[in-house]
Amino acid sequence: MGNILMGDDGIGIHAVQALQQNPMPGVTMVEIGTAILHGLSFVESADRVLVIDAAKGGHPPGTIYLFEATENTETRAVASIHAMGLREAARFLLRGAPPPITVIGVEPLVLEYGMELSAPVQAALPRVVELARETLLKWQRAAVFGPRILSGSERGRLVRAVPTSSRADEPSALRFTQRCIPQARCQGFGCSARGRRPAVNL
Repeated sequence: MGNILMGDDGIGIHAVQALQQNPMPGVTMVEIGTAILHGLSFVESADRVLVIDAAKGGHPPGTIYLFEATENTETRAVASIHAMGLREAARFLLRGAPPPITVIGVEPLVLEYGMELSAPVQAALPRVVELARETLLKWQRAAVFGPRILSGSERGRLVRAVPTSSRADEPSALRFTQRCIPQARCQGFGCSARGRRPAVNL
């Protein structure tokens, strides 16, 4: 999701274009931009939905967040710019409850007219694409082998990547770490196996 004409708000569009270079079986990848209603048909037919979007959490630009889009928006420590609108539209307009929606968010630096990503968000893009593939593969494995039961220490965690030096030759690399933020209430990453496809909405 996002507006490719507004700088870092287009991170989701850039990510899906990279993901489409190596399609994944059983995964529908869709660019819906800011047209939330356009994405509802894909949401309705999916077991799970993965949204890639700009997200504001008060951390340095380029920080990557991974969280569940839930109703607990008032106390959320991280807010996706568009994903919550998608979830609310799905909740009100679709028959029955919407499928779980997971968000990969990237802290933006520039939200002004322009098609280029800022330097820190551009640097985060490869890790965003990698994380999206990792998440989708986990869901596919869960659909085959059943959902994984989270331990007590894992429940309620907001998972985010923070800028850190992982190698001397990559001073700006992102290392994926787990941090618990009390204000955020998140769900686990199980997957139901109803025979429908996970969708990536970007």
